[in-house]
Amino acid sequence: MDDPKSQFLNNFDWKGLEQFFGGKFPSAPIDGMNDPAWVEHIVKDVMKKAFPKSVDLKMMNKQLRTEIFETHNNVIVKIHIPDKTQAQNLKTYVGVNRIKLEGLPDDIKQTVKLPTHILPESCKAVYRKGVLQMQLRKAKISERMHEVNVRFYD
Repeated sequence: MDDPKSQFLNNFDWKGLEQFFGGKFPSAPIDGMNDPAWVEHIVKDVMKKAFPKSVDLKMMNKQLRTEIFETHNNVIVKIHIPDKTQAQNLKTYVGVNRIKLEGLPDDIKQTVKLPTHILPESCKAVYRKGVLQMQLRKAKISERMHEVNVRFYD
């Protein structure tokens, strides 16, 4: 009985994939099933070609890693800052739909977009074990209708 992995690779539409990515993909090595490390090289090559050279990859590495969670009433944002002195020098601003971080090395600013509108004044932030955690209350959207007074000028 044939191995399903090799059947998949043999029957896969490689030409269509090459056309989609706009280039020729190298063929998989014969022992590729045993050591899939060759895939990493292909992915890196495709990423280099896909992103414009104007994107500074070093600058992207200086961005802080963030995680965003939503509950029924809150948005929780975790910002990973392993260096405590960097965290202490960070200036954090909260708007209705984003968080702005200033004071990163090399005067880099970072903006974290939030998935929903929040009440900025509700923010509670704690730095613990290399993570700045911010809890923000969601803004309630009222379904009630309000009558509008219209002025008429003739």
